[in-house]
Amino acid sequence: MYGESASLKCSVKGEVNPHILWISPTNRAITSASDKYLIHNDGTLFIHNVQRFDGGNYTCLARNSAGQDKKVYRLEILVSPPAINGLRGSTNSLKNVVLPAPYYGAGMTVHRNGTLDIQSLKVTDAAFLTCIAQNEGGEAKLIIQLDVLDTIEKPRLRSPKMESLSLTVGRTLTLNCSVEGSPAPQVTWVLPGGTRAGRYTVLQNGTLSIQQASVYDRGSYTCRTANEYGSSLLTISVIIIAYPPRITSSPAATTYARRGVAVQLNCVVLLLCVRKSQHYFDRTIMSITAYIPSVYEVLLNLSIKA
Repeated sequence: MYGESASLKCSVKGEVNPHILWISPTNRAITSASDKYLIHNDGTLFIHNVQRFDGGNYTCLARNSAGQDKKVYRLEILVSPPAINGLRGSTNSLKNVVLPAPYYGAGMTVHRNGTLDIQSLKVTDAAFLTCIAQNEGGEAKLIIQLDVLDTIEKPRLRSPKMESLSLTVGRTLTLNCSVEGSPAPQVTWVLPGGTRAGRYTVLQNGTLSIQQASVYDRGSYTCRTANEYGSSLLTISVIIIAYPPRITSSPAATTYARRGVAVQLNCVVLLLCVRKSQHYFDRTIMSITAYIPSVYEVLLNLSIKA
């Protein structure tokens, strides 16, 4: 394997101890005088930090007074391409701006380990960056998209502050929660207990819409907005009017009067008021809600003068 140590074993037998000689692929005798090679007493050849050019045929030559013998070993160097640790992104065509490692420039540094440092980021620094690692075994690439935000801002509500909202049964309930921030905040609505699912919709601008509101939709609605830099809350109390006021008696659409004579216009309105009472029976509290009709008469006196 590329960069590791390789060993070639040469076992020799003879009546007289033979002398072992190793021949390199370049037909040169190998000695232990260099840091590259080491020949053990048993004839094994060690090659340190093998490179691609170390590959080839190595010959073990054994000699004694009776003769000689040889054996050829084929050494092939396996080279694996480099690997880059990081997040991979989609490929994209780039301009050929190359910064070797190490590189020390104004506001930009490439360390020996491949780390890129950019000081005082600007919006114009946004780009696709490619890290390329090469060796004799091949090449590896890592493409990273660098996005630079113009401003960083925690969520801020743009909707006018509304503490409560009243509407009648059957109408569409619309609650605004417009928000701004960078990055774009996430909007979440927390609904009161009893609100039925399937009738409400959250629009892209954060507005909550509930079709055909009923008395079960009353309660406190909370809009929560958050991004990685902060959060904001908006709570609105919703009151559902089950029985709106009703005019039971009103003057005619057209009323004639004489000049200088007082005119009386009557308007009778029927209101349903909710009254809650508590009664005690054997130390048990029972709550009773009663809808009591109330009649209000509005008198409007007009005097038309000449």
